[in-house]
Amino acid sequence: DLLEKSLTVKKRSALTEKNIYITRVTAFWLHGDLDRATDAITEVEKRYEYLSASALTTFGFIYILKGDLQKAAELTEKALADNADYSSAWDNLGQIKFRQEDFTEAKQAFEKAVLLNPRMSDSLYYIALIEIKDGNIETAKKYLSQALECNITTFNTVSREEIENTQKNLEI
Repeated sequence: DLLEKSLTVKKRSALTEKNIYITRVTAFWLHGDLDRATDAITEVEKRYEYLSASALTTFGFIYILKGDLQKAAELTEKALADNADYSSAWDNLGQIKFRQEDFTEAKQAFEKAVLLNPRMSDSLYYIALIEIKDGNIETAKKYLSQALECNITTFNTVSREEIENTQKNLEI
């Protein structure tokens, strides 16, 4: 409601307005309304020619959640074209490939994300899942431990509990 109200303020900069529209997307997502989030993404894409790698990556992730991997890949590729060293975009690419069961490409993308940012808990977790699938349990445990050392927030794709549960299941 506050974001909607802020759009009615007459005196605001173009950058402030753009940030409000982008923030609305994230707010819809975090409130679990993916349909409104993707509608808001469409609106942002129509309004603005340039979107940052950060915004494109967030938008791409929302499409991953919706299961539209084609749109997610399109946005993620745009993010990487804007900033080839953006670790979150590499994580997105890994998650897309993981969901497509292209585990070799997924692992490469996750490894690139971790190379750029060793604190990528999501990427570390998904590498661990791939290692488990490949039967490399000790290597998987190492990646899960590293993931748990990271700061995990509501913006992560996995929770601390998911990582801990995966780790516990390996101990059985």
